[in-house]
Amino acid sequence: MDIDLPEWIMLDLPADFKYLETVSSMLQTVLNRMDDQSQNSQSHFAIKLAVHEACSNIIEHAYHGNPGRIKVDVHLHASPKKIVVELTDQGDAAVISNILKPNLEEPKIRGYGMFLIEQLTDKVEYFREGGTNRWILVKKM
Repeated sequence: MDIDLPEWIMLDLPADFKYLETVSSMLQTVLNRMDDQSQNSQSHFAIKLAVHEACSNIIEHAYHGNPGRIKVDVHLHASPKKIVVELTDQGDAAVISNILKPNLEEPKIRGYGMFLIEQLTDKVEYFREGGTNRWILVKKM
C-alpha cells in the first residue's frame, strides 16, 4: 500500500516582527521545492502573506508585543497538492467572535488581517488546547 506521507518542516522562533522575514524565506524555499515557481507564484504569494499576517496577529494580539515563541509547522502534501501551515503559540486566546468582517466600503488602516487570511487560503481553523493557540492554514497548489 502506497501512503502519501507529507513532508514536514518545523521552525520555532521568537514572537518578534524582526523574524517574519525568516518565516517568509523558509516558506519560499519550501514552495520552490514543491513545484514550478513560475506556475504558482500567485499561490506562493498568497500563503506567504497569509502566514505573515497570522504571525503578525500572534505577535500583536496573543503576546501584545511581549516575549514569546511561535512554532511554525509546514506540511507538504503531494496528492492533492497542498501546503498546510500550523502556527502555535502560548499567548492569549483569540476571541474569534469579536473579529468583525471589515466594511470594504469604508476603508480603514487596521482590521483586515483575518479577512485577508481567509481570502488568501482555502481553509483556516483556530482552536485553543489548554494554554496553546493553534492556527491551521491550508492552501491548495
